[in-house]
Amino acid sequence: MTSEPENKQPTAKPEKWERRVQFEPPLEVAVMSIDGTWSAEAVLLDISAKDARIRSPILRAELAEFFLMLTRFGNPVFRRCTRAWVNGPEMGVSFAKPPAPKVVAC
Repeated sequence: MTSEPENKQPTAKPEKWERRVQFEPPLEVAVMSIDGTWSAEAVLLDISAKDARIRSPILRAELAEFFLMLTRFGNPVFRRCTRAWVNGPEMGVSFAKPPAPKVVAC
């Protein structure tokens, strides 16, 4: 009885699973320039821990960095974003990582 050799290839480590939430209907949000001189209404289509997809007919494609305001009232919830891509009224954004805290030696 002959058996064929098993052709086992090492499996690649799977990418870390990333949860993505889609909003149906889309969630109303606001986009504000870093200096606060410009803002626009938008809707949040989907979001993950690293990025999001928003839609607004009046978003400025040249706006490279801005705040995404996730709350309309009460304590503000916002994320600092950079533009990843633009396709018509939709924009993909990446969330900026918060700066590392400075450690001061005493």
